[in-house]
Amino acid sequence: MRKFLIFSVALLTTTLLCASCQKDDSNDFILADIAPITIQLRVQSESGIDLLNPNNEGYIPNESIKLMYGDKTYNVVDGWTIKYYNDTQTRAYSASFKGITKEKVRDKDDYYLEIGEWDALGNVPYTTMIIQWADGSQDEIGIKCDVDVRPVQRAYFLNGNKINAMSVPIGQIVIYK
Repeated sequence: MRKFLIFSVALLTTTLLCASCQKDDSNDFILADIAPITIQLRVQSESGIDLLNPNNEGYIPNESIKLMYGDKTYNVVDGWTIKYYNDTQTRAYSASFKGITKEKVRDKDDYYLEIGEWDALGNVPYTTMIIQWADGSQDEIGIKCDVDVRPVQRAYFLNGNKINAMSVPIGQIVIYK
């Protein structure tokens, strides 16, 4: 009787395990975590010297750079002074446009300007903004994002020319001064 009971329990367990497994070939639902869109601008001399680094010859100070986007003008702020952390931050994160910041590459003596963020959950139509330099020159930066295709398509433009199309969150543009 005891052998019959053990055999019955084993048979029932095996049946339930096999019955609960089914092959699911449906692709109806895709869970994706799409990072907000930002643009990184590296500003270099023709010889490759980082002009955002205050220790380099030809340094361009923050106050001499302006971003014109929409009907607003943004001044460059050190990124580490407006970081997005606070004590009440949850895991949910909503992108919000913060203008233009100057960031330092961790563990390196390199700097870049960061423009953004745009929400990457919806398409971003071709959008342009102007960087105005102290010498009076300007550069037009453009971005376009199509989230209706996989992988997500992002295109970046410098003065009307497409310079980079990729499906990663950060576009890197090098401007030579």
